[in-house]
Amino acid sequence: MFISSFRGGREAYMFNLFKSWREKHESEFEKHHPYLKQIYIGVALTKFRVNELRENLNIPRFGEKNRKVNAFYLGSIEGDIRKYFDMTNISMPQLMELMILSAGYSAIRDREVNSDAEWGAMIKELQEAFENELDWYRKRGLGFSGLFDEDPEENWDKFVDRISE
Repeated sequence: MFISSFRGGREAYMFNLFKSWREKHESEFEKHHPYLKQIYIGVALTKFRVNELRENLNIPRFGEKNRKVNAFYLGSIEGDIRKYFDMTNISMPQLMELMILSAGYSAIRDREVNSDAEWGAMIKELQEAFENELDWYRKRGLGFSGLFDEDPEENWDKFVDRISE
């Protein structure tokens, strides 16, 4: 009798109590932003490649080089989003939010972010990459995503050459 009295939202709420921070947020992201599951593989592969470069070049998670790497990463996410959505009705601030959400979803799903504090730190780090001076790096990311009629690997190589200086 007790169990049968829990229906609908209350039952779902009760089971959410037993989910981890990561599980709750991942399922909420998927429910409210279904496109995230569609572009996840591309975002995750780019993140893997960028993080491998970060490690090989000993680039810390702060400073100018980190902002450049993040600008490239966000540019590649922007390219994936531009391929997925009709961009005629999406403003630049909305696009920036979609880029951050996409990067955040990937970080949650890959178990890199597990708390509100880690989420806030990641968002702050990514927001620093939206500076105009980093536009070249963002555009190499856009090209890396295959958005332009350019070779994605050529864009990657140009990015690596410049970040290695």
